[in-house]
Amino acid sequence: MNELQIFNYNDTPLRTVEREDGIWFIAADVCKNLGLDSVHTAMSRIESDEGTLVEIPHPQNAEKTLQVNAVNEPGLYALILGSRKPEAKDFKRWVTHEVLPSIRQHGSYALAPTQPMTPAQLLAAQAQLLVDMERRMDEMQGQTRALEAKVDTAMKAFSRPAEDHWRADMDNAVKDLNKAMGCLPKLRGKLFSELEHTVNCNLDARLRCLRNRKKKTGMRYRDAALLGKLDAIAADKQLRAIFEGIVRSYQAQAVPTGEAVQ
Repeated sequence: MNELQIFNYNDTPLRTVEREDGIWFIAADVCKNLGLDSVHTAMSRIESDEGTLVEIPHPQNAEKTLQVNAVNEPGLYALILGSRKPEAKDFKRWVTHEVLPSIRQHGSYALAPTQPMTPAQLLAAQAQLLVDMERRMDEMQGQTRALEAKVDTAMKAFSRPAEDHWRADMDNAVKDLNKAMGCLPKLRGKLFSELEHTVNCNLDARLRCLRNRKKKTGMRYRDAALLGKLDAIAADKQLRAIFEGIVRSYQAQAVPTGEAVQ
């Protein structure tokens, strides 16, 4: 069985796929509802058994299917707990109080399709769901506290007196991150590549355009040649915000110097 169901949360769809191994939530929809910018980054933060690829109908061609990232219930809770967005709490309540009971009552995940849940069975399923959530939260409690402390430290590193200091502040933040992660080779390039993947942009092309604009406004060719990809990012407010988020996520995962970097 690979049945697709679509729910709507505040006019934002949440697609689910019901298979023999359980209910899977389309990762792109989960991230959108939680305010998470990158599906790739979100999938990298969950355990290997909490995410997979599922097939869904192609939106333009009913004869074709698409393979997309999806998360199971533990993976969903991991993303919810890892989100600092205020809407995460309401989204979790909606999923646990409406989506899952609806699937289990009218679908075939908990019972056969011809045997809908009785009120007692629905209550028992809800109770088991809460028990599973509490166990998962207990397992992640220590990690969550450590993560929050690292994120708070990272947030302080980004406080700056004026927008003009963004480029210098970000350059220092990346250097500090590299030291914290044990001087990883090509870390800066990895950060740039993740930004390009997230927003589907070409930083080399943006840098060329920036250099051309600066030369046309009177900048010396030598000075224009010294501009780098960080300058190209600094020229775009949206890229700034997304790149900051990428750096913050790496800072949150950084281990103290002297420990092994996975």
